[in-house]
Amino acid sequence: MSTVRIYEIDKIIDEQLRVMAATLKPATIKYYRTQTNGFLRYLHTNYPDLETPGNLQRNPHILGWLRSMAEQNPRLTNRSRRAAIICVRR
Repeated sequence: MSTVRIYEIDKIIDEQLRVMAATLKPATIKYYRTQTNGFLRYLHTNYPDLETPGNLQRNPHILGWLRSMAEQNPRLTNRSRRAAIICVRR
């Protein structure tokens, strides 16, 4: 039986999305959740010991995520990458 590890960073992002849901359309929240899940999936895959936002660093975490989006196959458009960055930033 596998266990799912719950990270503090996941909880914080989930809470932020819940707060934003009070003023945004459900489809917008769904899109934000998709983008933030991609960011979290990258972090959990490449930095499994990163648990809190306080440990998040520009290099290697953020720059690595940006690099991974640029290297995806099939390639993401500039517009798609920009939208993902804005969602995660917000």
